[in-house]
Amino acid sequence: MTGVFVHNPAPLRQMIVGDHGWWNLWLLAYPLSLRVPSSVDSVANAARCQAPAVFVMSAEDEVVRFRYQEQVWNAYAGPKERLVLASARHNDPLSVATHLEINKQLLQILAKRR
Repeated sequence: MTGVFVHNPAPLRQMIVGDHGWWNLWLLAYPLSLRVPSSVDSVANAARCQAPAVFVMSAEDEVVRFRYQEQVWNAYAGPKERLVLASARHNDPLSVATHLEINKQLLQILAKRR
């Protein structure tokens, strides 16, 4: 694998427990979080990844809160760069400047792999 592009990574298990456990005293949220397939466990998968990655993270994301995105970022084992979009929400379009920065970072990854 040459590289990875990650946009607003969602650690589903952590989000289920963290955002929905309080209202059911974690009696429903915790067992439900254990049913998330390991193939989509973002934190565990990130810890196994060694390929260079570019992360784009939206600081004002209302779907995947920034603290959850950071869990995936912190777990990622390979070399990584990140762009934090300070005022971006989950479905906000990326600006031309952001696209250019992403392309620049991806090209740097490709150049290192040759």
